[in-house]
Amino acid sequence: MKKIRLIGLFFIFFLAAFLIYQPNVLGASSPYDVPSKVKNNWSKTLGIKSFPMTSGKRIAYDVYSQKYTKGGYKIVSKDFGEGKQKYVNFQGWAVLQGYYRHTDTNNETYIVAQKVVGTSNLGEKKVFSTLKKNIDATEDLEYNNKGSGVWNECSANAKNKDNEADCNMRYENVGFDAYLPLDELFSDKDQSASWTLYLVKEVNGQIVYTPLNMPFTFDDTSYEKGHISLSSGVDGTSLQMNGTNVLRRTYARELPNSNIRGKYFTTGKFYTSVDVDESETAVWYGVKSPHDSNKTRWANTSYWNFGGRQALLSYRTEYTPNPEINQCKKPVKPEYRYSYKLDLEVTQVDGQTASKDSETTTRVDVKRKSYASERKAAIDEIQSDINSRKTNYDKLAKELKDLQKKESDLEKDLDKADGSDDYSKINKILKDLDKVRQDVANKQCNISTVQTEIDHYEKERDTVQSDEGKHSQIDTNLRVSFDGTQKGLQDVSLRENQEVTLVFNWKLPKDGTVLADINPSRNDFDGVKEQTYSNNTLDTPIYIATNAKMQKCVKDGEESVSEGIVRTLNSVTDGRTTYKERLKTKLTIPEEYKERRAGFGIEYDVTTEYENEDPLSDAKGVKQVDSYMPTSLEYLPYTNKTYKEISGYEVPLEQSSGDDIASSWKLPKYYVEEFSGNVFLNTNHKEINPNDNLLDGGNKWYLDFEQPDGDYSFTVVAKEAGVNKLTNCMTGIVEVSGSIVGDESGNDDFVKRNITPENPFPSGTGWNWSGKESVLYGMNKWYTNWYADPTEIPESQNVENYHLTPELLEQIRDFDKKRDGEIKLGDSMFKNINIP
Repeated sequence: MKKIRLIGLFFIFFLAAFLIYQPNVLGASSPYDVPSKVKNNWSKTLGIKSFPMTSGKRIAYDVYSQKYTKGGYKIVSKDFGEGKQKYVNFQGWAVLQGYYRHTDTNNETYIVAQKVVGTSNLGEKKVFSTLKKNIDATEDLEYNNKGSGVWNECSANAKNKDNEADCNMRYENVGFDAYLPLDELFSDKDQSASWTLYLVKEVNGQIVYTPLNMPFTFDDTSYEKGHISLSSGVDGTSLQMNGTNVLRRTYARELPNSNIRGKYFTTGKFYTSVDVDESETAVWYGVKSPHDSNKTRWANTSYWNFGGRQALLSYRTEYTPNPEINQCKKPVKPEYRYSYKLDLEVTQVDGQTASKDSETTTRVDVKRKSYASERKAAIDEIQSDINSRKTNYDKLAKELKDLQKKESDLEKDLDKADGSDDYSKINKILKDLDKVRQDVANKQCNISTVQTEIDHYEKERDTVQSDEGKHSQIDTNLRVSFDGTQKGLQDVSLRENQEVTLVFNWKLPKDGTVLADINPSRNDFDGVKEQTYSNNTLDTPIYIATNAKMQKCVKDGEESVSEGIVRTLNSVTDGRTTYKERLKTKLTIPEEYKERRAGFGIEYDVTTEYENEDPLSDAKGVKQVDSYMPTSLEYLPYTNKTYKEISGYEVPLEQSSGDDIASSWKLPKYYVEEFSGNVFLNTNHKEINPNDNLLDGGNKWYLDFEQPDGDYSFTVVAKEAGVNKLTNCMTGIVEVSGSIVGDESGNDDFVKRNITPENPFPSGTGWNWSGKESVLYGMNKWYTNWYADPTEIPESQNVENYHLTPELLEQIRDFDKKRDGEIKLGDSMFKNINIP
């Protein structure tokens, strides 16, 4: 067992020593597996494809455009022991043509990147290994290839041999798979940078480098904040023939034949690549051949020098830098300055007087207050802020447009410069572009700030206007209550500044207070509360009709006034108002009728005037005016009645003029028989004597013929005016003095004439004296036997004689004392002193 272990240890030691001192090259497993001798010596020997094969510095290579990767290159994520990173990956092959036989263990390919564009570390170089791809270029590079096998093959140890003059070498396992770490080359994703590429070939210890050129135009690939490009510029398709006696083959890998024999490309001449063939290892290029009427002719890659400039791996960022803090202000977004306002109020409520337990009408005015002017002022202020910022926005937008134009021009300049190898110019453009982009970012930030403020203020304005539209009309209800008991509830819709009158009908039980309440539940309206609820209620007293007690009777000529409350009104603008009604009445007796004889007529006039302060009331004035007389004549239709505390014969007066408000009232017209003196109300009374002459007695009240001397007092009542049924009382007094005949002035309402006893009926006896003629004829004797001194009259001429003796006069005086000087109207003192 110990022996085996010793043998094993010896074998391991021997293998390690073999590997350490092995002169051949081992394949890399990672882009980072780069031997120090390569890192330190890669740039000491320059190789060119046109160098002689015997120089040991002739590099032939291709980067494939389609063979392994569509588009020539791609960005992949791989983990080569450094963590998962992104790499630019492309494939190709490379040889040191003519130097030495290439085997799978003695050749390696490296890619070197040198930073030429960027903001820092310009000139920095990074070396990366490629991974082997087992492809063979022997037959593609074989001179005088006649098919299978190698014609005139060099020995295994042959070195620096020309394939045409000496021999053909083998080129095995010469493919490479390149991975260039983007995160390392372009660590700052906000900065553009470029790296030129070199291809380094190591064969059997010989290290040669050459600038990497590619005869293809690759499309850009998106990466981070911009794009990656890998190309040799705009002249990449320009190929220069570096060989002599190179046949112009009609297709790739065409064997020599009589059709092409002697037809060669011109050494040193440039041709334009139009086609490629990557079916084998070496790429065959088809070029436009002016020797063949611009038809395509082919030759393999070893005979072509690639035109254009050195391959450039570039990252061009398109990012917009962050704005500089000191160059970009934060937007100012103050709190909204206006909150939508809404308020309802009861502006007026009335209490309409009505009879107890009868229907009353209550009108309530409600209003929605207007805040339009306040809103307009707020909107105008907001709009002013918007306008000022829009003006600033337009100014900044113009400045931004100018900067973006400058940015665009610089980007175009950069595109042109990227097609050259003037890296100083590219760096300057990128520096200027960075500054312009920073200015653009600052300007965009300022514009964004202003736009944010505009949006804020426009939203503030739109919110006000939206609320205005949303709340243009609101629905609520109005409740009316009496002494705390609800009497009505009505819906009401209100627009701003709109005032609406609602009418409630209900029965009034007593005096009290009526209260109106809008929005009694104190609801909000889509989240908007009223500004105040203190004005949502309003009340006013309300009264039942008084049926007022009749006022004290006034004398004729004086005005009687009574009043009552019709309606109470409470208004927020005018305060509390009480509307009243008044009744004014007056009894007027003309002077000539204030003293009358018994049996004479009395004439008087009554005026009534009704006033109502309530513009809504339709109450009327006096319904009826009645006179209450102490006496009435025989044939008149009046009866003795009592109205309240007034008694007498009730005589309705007639409205002689006026209307429901102001009127004049007179007695009805009466008719008087000429001879009898009987008074009638109309002309068809059954007791009217057709033989008598019926006279128009006018609008007068006639006294009895037997009315005693003294005051004749009567009462006039104006009844039930207005809501409160106002009633006024007036008293008239007429002095009665004298009989109906014998008035010296002739103030008699009846026909009066003198008669002679001898012929009292000169025109014949009338109906009233028929059968009584002897009364007048009997006066003849008295008339013809007149005695100036009554004491001289013979006893035979007197039926009875009466003499006032001193004793009789004493009785009269005593009676007068007992009566305190008063004599009752219509009574005779002689009845009390026993004088018939």
